[in-house]
Amino acid sequence: MHIPEILREDVRQFLQTHHFDLYIGNPFSAAFFPSGSDPLIVTRANYSDLPKFKGSMKNSGASILAFGAGSVFDPAKYIASVTNSHLTIIPSALSVNSFTTHRGSFFDGHSKKSINTITPNVIVLDFDLLKGAGILNTLGIVELASTATAQVDWSLAAEEGLEREDVHIRERSNVLIEKTIDLLKNCDTISERLEELFEGLFESGLLTQAYGSGRPVSGSEHTISSYIENQIECAHGAGLYIGILIAVALQKLRGKETREVKLVANYLWKNNLIREHIKKQFDKKVIEHILSIVRPQEGKYTIIDDCHPEVFRLTAQKVCDKLFE
Repeated sequence: MHIPEILREDVRQFLQTHHFDLYIGNPFSAAFFPSGSDPLIVTRANYSDLPKFKGSMKNSGASILAFGAGSVFDPAKYIASVTNSHLTIIPSALSVNSFTTHRGSFFDGHSKKSINTITPNVIVLDFDLLKGAGILNTLGIVELASTATAQVDWSLAAEEGLEREDVHIRERSNVLIEKTIDLLKNCDTISERLEELFEGLFESGLLTQAYGSGRPVSGSEHTISSYIENQIECAHGAGLYIGILIAVALQKLRGKETREVKLVANYLWKNNLIREHIKKQFDKKVIEHILSIVRPQEGKYTIIDDCHPEVFRLTAQKVCDKLFE
């Protein structure tokens, strides 16, 4: 397991005193890069772009800086892995756990492909900068909330003999879920609890490393979300919000709902800030069409595998009716 070094620094000062061979960012973060840095700008991590990403770094053993969120970090992690380079990342929002995982997720036109990459070497945190991320930080709590439904899917897969159990990782996951529930209770004050949010996302990534895959923190909710994110450019947590609520409904229907899953769902339904963001972000008919083509993910047994497609469709429709009422 690799644990990144954490630096707490002002981003502008850090960029003035450190030089990198390759800068990777999005339109927001590119404004911070030094003049003449010729950054690689990434707005979407597509699987078909892997050759282009690889070709952006000609030398091995170089230094790379990635400034942004998941759509920036995953390509950067891939480039660093294939060029054996040192990777420093600067989160512009606390919305995903990818800054401590060894995996990268890329859109393939239907869902997502997850591949081995590397864990970043250094994480630079500027909490003054992060406070400006607003709703994206709130959606980072949704990323953590997926651990609850993922645990149920993990149990289902273990019962089928398709995944191994790990008591220690289960215990750590349960601690993370309880901390997440506490964050969900007070989403409106998340800007005052960014340290806790970061620690949760950090631990989520370490659980992925410890298990060897995202199984402890990623299940049916991520499969559903990947279909939404492929069709609509949105924050990961926005698609994941819908994915969690559908996963909860399916797990309840099959008698698999746990106390933690129920609590997570209750707080997500009650959170008007997130619900209103979702309703503004998505069109109900478009979401229902996307959900109609969701299928089980190969090699990842979840509650979706345990349900007839028509049952999934009707359950998803009920969730959408309630969400968009």
